[in-house]
Amino acid sequence: AMQKTLLNYNEDRKQKNKIPIKLGIALHTGSLIMGIIGDDQRLDAATISDTVNVASRIESLNKYFGSEILLSQECVQKISQKSTFNFRYLGKVIVKGKEQAIGIYECIDGDLASQFQLKKQTLANFDKALAAYHQKDFQTAATLLSSIVSINPMDVAAQLFLNKSNNFLNNTVKDTWTGIEKMSTK
Repeated sequence: AMQKTLLNYNEDRKQKNKIPIKLGIALHTGSLIMGIIGDDQRLDAATISDTVNVASRIESLNKYFGSEILLSQECVQKISQKSTFNFRYLGKVIVKGKEQAIGIYECIDGDLASQFQLKKQTLANFDKALAAYHQKDFQTAATLLSSIVSINPMDVAAQLFLNKSNNFLNNTVKDTWTGIEKMSTK
């Protein structure tokens, strides 16, 4: 709903010759401590948690994947009615400052209507391509991703994995390769 409201707001900004606002959203789940800190002169709400830190790192991945909304695998697993949403699995990522890999999903429901339709249309092939990619079947992944990019050239994640697949087709892949992305920036 936030992304759709922002789309409408950006239409208004566009008519006023203003630059559109982009908003990346990330959802993660876990424990945290929240409370009010300060003194008699100033009080602030504060949250202390590794969960919040991880959510922040996942949010920054929206730029990398060209997405609007990302969720951790832990978060997706806790959604009781998953069929209400449209998710694409993007693989596992080790965010900066962490050692454990986190499964990442894109929720395409907040995309522009045109992008949503194209991503939904190519969702089955995207899932097959990512499965092939993670099984080191880079030829199948590249073929599927190439067809997705020809249908939707604006699909940043498909283009990203197509480039990676093509790179692996032309270069040897170590036996220890797991497909897990290790991010070096926030």
